Amino acid sequence: TQGGALIGMMLEAAQPEPPEEPTPVSRWFEALARRDQSILAWDRFFEGCDVLLCPVAMTTAFPHCEPGTPIKVD
Repeated sequence: TQGGALIGMMLEAAQPEPPEEPTPVSRWFEALARRDQSILAWDRFFEGCDVLLCPVAMTTAFPHCEPGTPIKVD
């Protein structure tokens, strides 16, 4: 799906690359090209919708108590 591809793109972009001393100019231009591809992908995504809702945490929701249940405190 388009959303899955975007999430994969964001995760890939967040992965650190091992540093090289010094960074060749070609790597700099490759990074700029990847950035441009990312910008274009987001532009295409927002042609079809106005907003992207994202979770506030990278975990699933935790179970809640039934209303009126006392909270156990240690």
